Amino acid sequence: KQAKEILRFINGHFRCKCLNAIIGPSGAGKTSLLNIICGLRDMKKGATGNILINGREVTSDRLRRVACYIPQDFAMLPMLTTRETLHFAARLKIPMADRSKINTL
Repeated sequence: KQAKEILRFINGHFRCKCLNAIIGPSGAGKTSLLNIICGLRDMKKGATGNILINGREVTSDRLRRVACYIPQDFAMLPMLTTRETLHFAARLKIPMADRSKINTL
């Protein structure tokens, strides 16, 4: 099976503590990019390039600790409201010591 180039020359700037959006047409690679950023697709398995945070290259393990996304069709618990779902997801990612910040996010 021949490798297919999905993303090329992607650059971006994400502001801390802000809602950031990645938009583009269907098939542009948005989900692939998010999977790489969030560590769901390992950079060692077919993806090449570098991801920098504050100008420093980071590993997939580090990315999993600092980045996440919730897909539009995420419905882990259908009885939860959108706010409750986001709160639940935040509790999974935010360390115990910082959980007091969840309601401010």
